[in-house]
Amino acid sequence: MNEHNQAPAGTAFAVPVWIEWQRPEPVHIVRLTISVSYDDGAHWQPVSVTARRGAWTAHLTHLGVAGGYVSLRAHATDSLGNAVEQTVIRAYALTRQ
Repeated sequence: MNEHNQAPAGTAFAVPVWIEWQRPEPVHIVRLTISVSYDDGAHWQPVSVTARRGAWTAHLTHLGVAGGYVSLRAHATDSLGNAVEQTVIRAYALTRQ
């Protein structure tokens, strides 16, 4: 991602994912799904997510074209059964490599 919140179109791209909560007792994420849309949320497709040492990475392959946008949706569930879903339409723009 560059300083203008743009990423290259037509390439593989890793997006770091952070999850934070305000619980004093130990809680861990038991399920995390990420979806991507290249048409402002009209259609969504799941992406691969990997976890390592409490951090997650969503692995996208930018199918859009330069001048388009990437929208992201995340759904997480913790070990206490709490869940959250967050959607960001036009999270970042796509540009030429």
